[in-house]
Amino acid sequence: MTHELAHLIAFEKYGRRISPHGNEWKETFRNMLLESLEVYDEDLKPIIMRFSKSPKANFMASPDLVRYFHTEKQDDSLQFIEELQKGEFFIYRNEKYLFEGLVKKTIFVRTWLPEGSILSKLWPG
Repeated sequence: MTHELAHLIAFEKYGRRISPHGNEWKETFRNMLLESLEVYDEDLKPIIMRFSKSPKANFMASPDLVRYFHTEKQDDSLQFIEELQKGEFFIYRNEKYLFEGLVKKTIFVRTWLPEGSILSKLWPG
Protein backbone atom coordinates (compact mmCIF):
# COMPACT_ATOMS: atom_id res chain seq x y z
CA MET A 1 0.00 0.00 0.00
CA THR A 2 2.82 2.40 0.84
CA HIS A 3 4.35 1.69 -2.57
CA GLU A 4 1.16 2.71 -4.41
CA LEU A 5 0.55 5.76 -2.23
CA ALA A 6 4.11 6.89 -2.96
CA HIS A 7 3.18 6.94 -6.66
CA LEU A 8 0.18 9.16 -6.00
CA ILE A 9 2.10 11.55 -3.78
CA ALA A 10 5.11 11.72 -6.13
CA PHE A 11 2.86 12.38 -9.16
CA GLU A 12 1.03 15.08 -7.22
CA LYS A 13 4.26 16.74 -6.07
CA TYR A 14 6.43 16.35 -9.21
CA GLY A 15 3.90 15.91 -12.03
CA ARG A 16 2.90 12.97 -14.21
CA ARG A 17 6.02 12.99 -16.38
CA ILE A 18 8.29 11.46 -13.73
CA SER A 19 9.57 7.90 -14.07
CA PRO A 20 7.27 5.49 -12.18
CA HIS A 21 10.14 4.20 -9.99
CA GLY A 22 12.58 7.05 -10.52
CA ASN A 23 14.31 9.32 -8.03
CA GLU A 24 11.18 11.27 -7.17
CA TRP A 25 9.24 8.10 -6.35
CA LYS A 26 12.21 6.66 -4.39
CA GLU A 27 12.50 9.83 -2.31
CA THR A 28 8.76 9.81 -1.59
CA PHE A 29 8.71 6.09 -0.80
CA ARG A 30 11.79 6.40 1.46
CA ASN A 31 10.23 9.27 3.41
CA MET A 32 6.95 7.38 3.82
CA LEU A 33 8.74 4.27 5.08
CA LEU A 34 10.75 6.23 7.61
CA GLU A 35 7.76 8.31 8.75
CA SER A 36 5.75 5.12 9.39
CA LEU A 37 8.55 3.25 11.15
CA GLU A 38 6.72 3.15 14.50
CA VAL A 39 3.96 0.91 13.10
CA TYR A 40 6.37 -1.94 12.34
CA ASP A 41 7.43 -4.70 14.73
CA GLU A 42 10.73 -4.07 16.50
CA ASP A 43 12.54 -6.84 14.61
CA LEU A 44 11.32 -5.44 11.27
CA LYS A 45 12.34 -1.82 11.90
CA PRO A 46 16.08 -2.25 11.14
CA ILE A 47 15.21 -4.13 7.94
CA ILE A 48 12.89 -1.32 6.83
CA MET A 49 15.56 1.26 7.66
CA ARG A 50 18.15 -0.58 5.51
CA PHE A 51 15.66 -1.03 2.67
CA SER A 52 14.71 2.67 2.77
CA LYS A 53 18.31 3.76 2.07
CA SER A 54 17.86 2.64 -1.54
CA PRO A 55 14.25 1.52 -1.93
CA LYS A 56 13.32 -0.75 -4.81
CA ALA A 57 9.99 -1.14 -6.56
CA ASN A 58 9.71 -4.74 -5.40
CA PHE A 59 10.53 -5.94 -1.88
CA MET A 60 11.79 -9.19 -3.44
CA ALA A 61 14.97 -7.21 -4.21
CA SER A 62 15.70 -7.26 -0.47
CA PRO A 63 16.75 -10.70 0.79
CA ASP A 64 16.15 -9.51 4.37
CA LEU A 65 12.52 -8.60 3.63
CA VAL A 66 11.95 -11.83 1.72
CA ARG A 67 13.24 -13.87 4.67
CA TYR A 68 11.20 -11.87 7.17
CA PHE A 69 7.91 -12.30 5.35
CA HIS A 70 8.38 -15.87 4.15
CA THR A 71 9.61 -17.61 7.28
CA GLU A 72 6.32 -19.39 7.96
CA LYS A 73 6.27 -20.83 4.43
CA GLN A 74 9.78 -22.22 4.52
CA ASP A 75 10.46 -25.91 4.61
CA ASP A 76 13.69 -27.74 5.30
CA SER A 77 14.58 -27.99 1.60
CA LEU A 78 14.40 -24.22 0.94
CA GLN A 79 17.77 -22.52 0.57
CA PHE A 80 18.64 -18.93 -0.26
CA ILE A 81 21.26 -18.23 -2.92
CA GLU A 82 23.43 -16.37 -0.39
CA GLU A 83 23.77 -19.63 1.57
CA LEU A 84 25.28 -21.57 -1.36
CA GLN A 85 28.99 -22.18 -1.57
CA LYS A 86 30.89 -21.90 -4.84
CA GLY A 87 30.75 -25.27 -6.56
CA GLU A 88 27.37 -26.35 -5.14
CA PHE A 89 24.57 -27.49 -7.43
CA PHE A 90 21.00 -26.25 -7.11
CA ILE A 91 17.71 -26.56 -8.99
CA TYR A 92 15.93 -23.44 -10.24
CA ARG A 93 12.79 -23.69 -12.40
CA ASN A 94 13.49 -27.37 -13.04
CA GLU A 95 17.00 -26.69 -14.37
CA LYS A 96 20.19 -27.80 -12.64
CA TYR A 97 22.85 -25.11 -12.11
CA LEU A 98 26.32 -24.96 -10.60
CA PHE A 99 26.76 -21.92 -8.35
CA GLU A 100 29.88 -20.03 -9.45
CA GLY A 101 29.58 -16.97 -7.23
CA LEU A 102 27.74 -13.85 -6.20
CA VAL A 103 29.26 -10.50 -7.19
CA LYS A 104 27.43 -7.30 -6.19
CA LYS A 105 24.02 -9.03 -6.17
CA THR A 106 24.66 -10.67 -9.55
CA ILE A 107 24.39 -14.46 -9.47
CA PHE A 108 26.78 -16.34 -11.75
CA VAL A 109 25.95 -19.93 -12.62
CA ARG A 110 27.15 -22.63 -14.98
CA THR A 111 24.77 -24.73 -17.06
CA TRP A 112 25.49 -27.69 -19.31
CA LEU A 113 24.43 -28.14 -22.91
CA PRO A 114 25.39 -30.91 -25.34
CA GLU A 115 28.05 -28.54 -26.77
CA GLY A 116 29.61 -27.89 -23.34
CA SER A 117 29.12 -25.68 -20.31
CA ILE A 118 28.17 -22.01 -20.29
CA LEU A 119 28.91 -19.47 -17.55
CA SER A 120 26.13 -16.92 -17.34
CA LYS A 121 24.26 -14.50 -15.10
CA LEU A 122 21.13 -15.99 -13.54
CA TRP A 123 19.98 -12.80 -11.83
CA PRO A 124 19.53 -10.01 -12.54
CA GLY A 125 18.78 -11.17 -16.08
